[in-house]
Amino acid sequence: MRGEPRPSLPPRATSLTCSPSGPISPECSDAAYAIGHELGHTFGLGHTCDEYPDHPRCGASIMQTGKPPAAILLQYEVCTLLETAFFQD
Repeated sequence: MRGEPRPSLPPRATSLTCSPSGPISPECSDAAYAIGHELGHTFGLGHTCDEYPDHPRCGASIMQTGKPPAAILLQYEVCTLLETAFFQD
């Protein structure tokens, strides 16, 4: 497949193109969400509303659809993270 054109996607923000201070743009919110959400999976978290479907704020978690800067982690998720080797002293 060498030499064939690759499909083109619209440009997306990355952590490299987002300002480290000031208000977060919708594009940078998407980038921060993707990075945080996938890191959560790396650290052992699942999708919040699958794991805690009765929690009234499951949708606000970054592990569901909560976008920065308003995204949260439920207390259960924080406890799960603190139990992993990634967050031990």
